[in-house]
Amino acid sequence: MNEDLIVLTSSLLIVTYLGGQTAMCTQQVDTSERQILPTNVKPVHYDLTLQPDLETFVFQGHAKIDLLVLEDTTTIVLNTHDIKILSVAISSTNLKTESSQPATSVTYDEKKHLANLSFGELLPANSKAVLDIKYEGILNDQMAGFYRSSYKDAEGNTKYLATTQFEATDARRAFPCWDEPSLKATFDVTLVVPSHLTALSNTNVISEVNVSDTLKQVKYATTPLMSTYLVAFVIGPFEYIEAFTSGLHNGQPIRSRVYTLPGLAEQGRHALNVCVSALEYFAKVFGEPYPLPKLDMVAVPDFEAGAMENWGLITYRTVSLLFDEKQSSIVSKKRTAYVVCHELAHQWFGNLVTMKWWNELWLNESFATWVGWLAVDDIFPDWDVWTSFVNEDMPRALNLDALRSSHPIDVAVNDPAEIHQIFDAISYYKGASVIRMLSSWLGVETFLAGVRRYYPVLCVTKESQNTVKVVQSRYLSTGDLQAAEDGTVWWAPLGMLTSNQNENFTLTEKSQTFPIPADGLFKLNASQTSVYRVNYPIESIRILGEEVKKGSSGLLANTSDRVGLIADAGNLCVSGEQSTTAFLELAQAFVNEENYFVWSQLSTHLSNILGVWYQQPEQVKDGLKALRRSLFAPVAHRLGWEFAETDDYLTNILRVLALTNAGRSNDTTTVEEAKKRFNKFVAGDIDALHPNLRGPVYGIVLSTAASVEEEESVWERILQMYHNESLPTDQRLIALNALGGAKSEALISRYLLMSLDEKEVRGQDSIYVFGSLAANPDARLLFWRFFSQNYDLLQSKFSRSLSLFGAAVRSAVGGFSSMEQLDEIEAFFADKNTKEYARPLQQALEGARVNSKWLLRSKDSVARWVQDNAGQFQ
Repeated sequence: MNEDLIVLTSSLLIVTYLGGQTAMCTQQVDTSERQILPTNVKPVHYDLTLQPDLETFVFQGHAKIDLLVLEDTTTIVLNTHDIKILSVAISSTNLKTESSQPATSVTYDEKKHLANLSFGELLPANSKAVLDIKYEGILNDQMAGFYRSSYKDAEGNTKYLATTQFEATDARRAFPCWDEPSLKATFDVTLVVPSHLTALSNTNVISEVNVSDTLKQVKYATTPLMSTYLVAFVIGPFEYIEAFTSGLHNGQPIRSRVYTLPGLAEQGRHALNVCVSALEYFAKVFGEPYPLPKLDMVAVPDFEAGAMENWGLITYRTVSLLFDEKQSSIVSKKRTAYVVCHELAHQWFGNLVTMKWWNELWLNESFATWVGWLAVDDIFPDWDVWTSFVNEDMPRALNLDALRSSHPIDVAVNDPAEIHQIFDAISYYKGASVIRMLSSWLGVETFLAGVRRYYPVLCVTKESQNTVKVVQSRYLSTGDLQAAEDGTVWWAPLGMLTSNQNENFTLTEKSQTFPIPADGLFKLNASQTSVYRVNYPIESIRILGEEVKKGSSGLLANTSDRVGLIADAGNLCVSGEQSTTAFLELAQAFVNEENYFVWSQLSTHLSNILGVWYQQPEQVKDGLKALRRSLFAPVAHRLGWEFAETDDYLTNILRVLALTNAGRSNDTTTVEEAKKRFNKFVAGDIDALHPNLRGPVYGIVLSTAASVEEEESVWERILQMYHNESLPTDQRLIALNALGGAKSEALISRYLLMSLDEKEVRGQDSIYVFGSLAANPDARLLFWRFFSQNYDLLQSKFSRSLSLFGAAVRSAVGGFSSMEQLDEIEAFFADKNTKEYARPLQQALEGARVNSKWLLRSKDSVARWVQDNAGQFQ
């Protein structure tokens, strides 16, 4: 890949009568500090045999690796981690001896995950050699490398299966290798496993023979040329369902399967249907057939990530693959469809074409994100996924990118310990937003044809009746941009929406002048396809608010434009470019809104304000809740609690959102109905509470409990839902997440202790506990004390699952809006080695400081606004 890549920093299109800011820059990536292997030899083929023991959790391995010797050498250095090498020999037609020669020494650099192999006889340049290594390793319980995952059999006994997770640098835990993405090779895999289990790898089985009364040997076809991080094998008691593509675009039918633990296969039907459709779609739009004869998708009980795109053998968290048509929520259906499409996109973009080094991770993830949604839109056009993208994914990118501790989409990565820290909203959603902006400008078909063969704040000041001056600058949510940080000039498509026609202006300089209509009515970033913020003065916000009230006859008839207007106003009040009261005033204009995505964006920002204002006087918080109630309660009452078969997808999710917001804002009608239905549901009437509403209702009845005794009773009943193993995984996790909404210190403490007990909460599911507590104002301080007191224990628990520990750090730190509390937190980390989670820690601290400054700046004006407008919301 070209190392001179465009690097984007968030920008803001500020339309004001005062000023504004944004920028795009390029970065030359420095490769001199990378921890990479010597280039004296290069692997071309691996022949791997592995025999895992699911009782002792030890596996035996044998690797024969074909090498090209590029330089005269007597040493070979390769990656190993937690592997014990038992024997090493090398053979070559160029050796003086006729037989292979053993290694004279094997030494390890444990810190850098290296094994140094020394030989007595020189390996000459331009020769071929075969490295033969026998070794053993551990099937660990850390969800990294070749690891074990537990499940319960039909009798309730704990059993284990074996699976893999190699991205980014954990293939070296399973076999000695050159564990760098650019060092592609082909692979022959052989697994020796218990006869009664199913054994899967990247390619199709070519032979299966019994080698003893209890063991069988399974051989797989040679893989295409591929990176080590994409190799995979899974061994367990699986059942499957299957389907085939038509072969219309792939040239031949592709066999697709979903593998699950016994009894769950039919819950994979939705994912299987999506898989077949997506394989056909991608083969068509990429103009390249899927290169393997099969594609398997496996639900793994313990899995750190959401899913992993191993070529031909995609592994998933159970909740990301399985969907129960009767009991799972509609949110789960959408998540499953997207995750499947995202991982299938990687089969081409990432697997077939691969980044050279991890600094280009965004090329993998952002493209898979964008084209994954493209496939979902093709399969489920009624879901309106691109408005969903504007509503959910773009804000994730822009919010993180508004911090100084953000990073370019192409970011220097030298140490393997740094890699997991860039699997974030920048690599996924910022990159995808840039791709969407470019594809919108070029046209999707033109952009995809190119596949087959960036961010500003723009300050707009009115110069005359018919012109505006646009000045670009970088956007920071801190609101304290320094001149030294604002030297970049971005290329930005303006997309001016007017009442007459749309104008496709382009900003290419720091400051330019553009014409506007005589009526002065315009909105920049039409359809919200470009990646920047727009800051309007309060006069313009009020004018655009009036357009909102006009509905389909107004300037903002396009849903994305209304979503974008709210998102920009909601974020700009955080940084201080706009006042928080301007956003609150704008929110009132949407009282007659009907679209889910607009309501979702309003919900996000109103909840954000309440989350930051959590320590303010009760009358202020009650006033903010009253505003939210006045907006959402009428929608909740109109849509009601029943789901009709004739209701479309967006109506159903709007019903859930409206009832959630109304109930959490103490709407009496909604709260009473929630409690009535909850009591019927826990008494055994499962029809009393639709699967889509169980999570929201758990939260409502817990947060509105009238006494400690009522809260404890509700909490125990929700806990029973979590423990009910007959429920689908998504429903159990909904209950687990809801438990974190308790107010009682005793219940919060009990919940925290549950998170340390693997029998209660799987390590992979700790993120639900952390996230739930971070979102609960009553739990934040208790969570931080628990985290700080148990720091060593938590770090040990997640020592090999660094992204989970990073999530714990982010959750424990990020919810505060008190400078004094943040000073205490920074003092705690001052003597800690934070290298492996430095980025999430910095981002969480900076985000919390942004909120603290926001609160200090706006709390008095918001208090006055609430007092002045309280009468409107009763």
